[in-house]
Amino acid sequence: MPAWLILSALSKLPWRWIGLGLAVLALVLFIDHRGYNRGKAHMVAKYQPVLDRALTNMRTLQSNQRILTSAIDRQNAAVVALKVDGDKRVADGKTALAQAQRANAGLSETAAALRKSAGSLRTADPACKVSDALAKVGSI
Repeated sequence: MPAWLILSALSKLPWRWIGLGLAVLALVLFIDHRGYNRGKAHMVAKYQPVLDRALTNMRTLQSNQRILTSAIDRQNAAVVALKVDGDKRVADGKTALAQAQRANAGLSETAAALRKSAGSLRTADPACKVSDALAKVGSI
């Protein structure tokens, strides 16, 4: 449709009635929007305390989560430190055990040599009596 035809049709319209119709439409929309705002204010007043409690609970939960997460991190660090210390103690214990076994082997050889050399010197009545405490500990 050509533009001159549209402009000529618009110029023949009664603008006074169109303006009045638009004013009535604006008034109806304004009144309807006031009802919407009243309903919205009612809903806000009704649910705002619930939302405030939920927000407070959420902040409390987030705070508790941060506290517990830091506690777990500290506990994990302590577990790692204890494991490192335990591994060091096990290694030290193995080293001490190996040293004690070497020393025991050397002492066992010395004791065997002494027993062998003393075997011919034993008499029926030893000059040195074994004390009761040494007898309880073990044989000589």
